[in-house]
Amino acid sequence: MWISGLLCTLFLYDDPFFAAELLQSGDDLAVLYVFFMATFISSILLFWLVMLDEIRIDAARDSNPPRLPKWFLPKVVLCFAIWVILLGAYISVKRHQMIDPSYDATGKKARPYYGALAAFMIFYILWILYLAISCLHHVRKMIPGYRFLFFITLTTIIVTIVGVFLIGFYPLRGAPIGLLCIFGLYNLYVWTLALAYTPNGRDHRNKLEINQIPDLSQIANIGTKSEPQHEHQQMLDETEAVEFKNIEAEV
Repeated sequence: MWISGLLCTLFLYDDPFFAAELLQSGDDLAVLYVFFMATFISSILLFWLVMLDEIRIDAARDSNPPRLPKWFLPKVVLCFAIWVILLGAYISVKRHQMIDPSYDATGKKARPYYGALAAFMIFYILWILYLAISCLHHVRKMIPGYRFLFFITLTTIIVTIVGVFLIGFYPLRGAPIGLLCIFGLYNLYVWTLALAYTPNGRDHRNKLEINQIPDLSQIANIGTKSEPQHEHQQMLDETEAVEFKNIEAEV
């Protein structure tokens, strides 16, 4: 479910309406893209919190794991707050830049947004750092492929946090190389996750074959008779034997 959601938000983050945005005179599609971008960033931040916390709980082997609302709700609240601040800041920057292309995205008017965003992001960094350190011992026991995926995840987390602090995602087309690197990184990362968590066809066939194996008790009863049927057949055999003896006596 998580991977499917990330793939959907990634498709929207790749700006499928970019060509229409160039042809449109207004800024409606540009604002819509800001919504898509903030949604993708917040979604992937939430995914990392959930994934690392699940690894931590599994490593601790806690027999009494926290209940779902208590465990999941704080993560949702934090990422939702980041989403609201990102959306407000980037929409404000985008509208001002549509009016005045020389508008400074780090000017005084935008500082309250970035101050609030920095506060929430610092809390997020401390939380994700605690989870990552708690997972390191468990990661050593993973197979090499999943260890590689874990360190790729840490790299993407660092790039995302740096990009948020440096306003690397603000809604103005910057240098083509930087744009290519950011889009390429997220596409490569999410599709790598999708391939890593794709169900194995062989395992699926094995499950189907196991489900198709009949019950052994039914196999054992094949060719056998129930107790009433056995007694009835025995009586018929005795009757036929008596009649056969009577016929021989008469002869």
